[in-house]
Amino acid sequence: MADAPVLEMVEQFKSRDIAKRMAAVSRAAELATPEAVALLVKALQDQSWSLREHAVASAARAGQEAVPSLVRLLSGGVWFARSSAARVLAASGDARAVAALAEQAADGNAAVARDAAAALAAVLARTGPDAALTLLAGLPAAQRERALPGLEAADPALASRLRQEPDRSDPGPAGREQADAAASRLQGLRKAIKAALKQDVKDDGDEP
Repeated sequence: MADAPVLEMVEQFKSRDIAKRMAAVSRAAELATPEAVALLVKALQDQSWSLREHAVASAARAGQEAVPSLVRLLSGGVWFARSSAARVLAASGDARAVAALAEQAADGNAAVARDAAAALAAVLARTGPDAALTLLAGLPAAQRERALPGLEAADPALASRLRQEPDRSDPGPAGREQADAAASRLQGLRKAIKAALKQDVKDDGDEP
């Protein structure tokens, strides 16, 4: 069960007062717990432009705890949420974002492609090509192919090296079981946060 600070944060985020909602987002960035990260991701998908911008600025402070959720949002959110996630990941500099950023750098939406490409360049500059190559070489073959166009635009030399790497994508039975368990835990957390935030929280007076 969520503790008192988390419950208070969620209730504050449900307010129609944009200032209270922004305060809840700031609090979530400070806590950086799984529940807090889920709220930050929710804010990055909000219809309010000003709340999303505040969430982008705040989410970077959540650190490494937020990276896996941001990567998933980058790959599956609406266009403005994907764009917001890319901007946060640019600030994180985390190598775990390389594959998703490379894939979205070739996104059909111009804003997403632009922000993902800029973020990819920033992350590669921080992590270095060797670390990025190790991560990319472990991707399933289909995902590697989707990532290559964006990677070629950001770092042609790294893309060339990736093409020469053997497929290392199969994690084996133990790795697949671990991934399935992690996915199950994440699904449960998403459902809990969605239930807590089920009412319409859009501030009628704020711009979309």
